[in-house]
Amino acid sequence: MNPNPYYPPYYPPQQQPVQKVAIPVWVIVLVCAGAVGLLGMIGLALVAQPLMHRVGIVHSQSYNQGYDMMRNADESHWADVKAAGYDAHSACGVMEPFATFAHRPADPGDWIQGCTDALHDRGMR
Repeated sequence: MNPNPYYPPYYPPQQQPVQKVAIPVWVIVLVCAGAVGLLGMIGLALVAQPLMHRVGIVHSQSYNQGYDMMRNADESHWADVKAAGYDAHSACGVMEPFATFAHRPADPGDWIQGCTDALHDRGMR
């Protein structure tokens, strides 16, 4: 018996066909491009943030104050500091409250970084 093309096929109630949703190709491309762009921005932030922070810190006034103070410090004092077991960062952390007698630096973290860099330039590790 030939099926009649003018009547829809009969499906028993438990076998009704499931309507599938088609996702347009432009939606898939847009979502993938957004994901790649987001991952690229996250990667760029992780790489560029430390570099940009380093560029910004070198030009701060507190950094320059710490660097200038330790660059011009007396060499004989640092031999005693090294003998006591201090490294450059811990020595600057101890010196920071006493370094600026008139006023505290605007950013103590930048001041300590400048001090540490100056001591590294002088050979204290």
